[in-house]
Amino acid sequence: MKRKLATAILLLLTLTSSAFAGEWILERNGQKTRINFSRSGDCFVGTYLEPRNNDSQFTGYFHQGRHKKLMTLVQKDGNDFFVVHAGRQTSKGFRGSWYSVSGNEGQFYMYQVK
Repeated sequence: MKRKLATAILLLLTLTSSAFAGEWILERNGQKTRINFSRSGDCFVGTYLEPRNNDSQFTGYFHQGRHKKLMTLVQKDGNDFFVVHAGRQTSKGFRGSWYSVSGNEGQFYMYQVK
């Protein structure tokens, strides 16, 4: 129990500081992609590391309330394509749902590469 609590506290501290920057894995419907994030004021921004041929930009925010942390993340490319992610913090990252303007949707899991 103490180990899980320590891990959760460390993750919370990591995600609320500039240490959020770095490489993350985003799994959507079983497909893994790698994204590099950095902090930019109140939000975090990112670009794909893999696939390399995708120039999408990511912008996200954390929302804290009632002892829960939520995240919203929007993926946008230059061709009016958007994907919206909404998730909750877990002990190892974020889980939630995503929806695209092309009608696709599903579940996602996002976690930081150590």
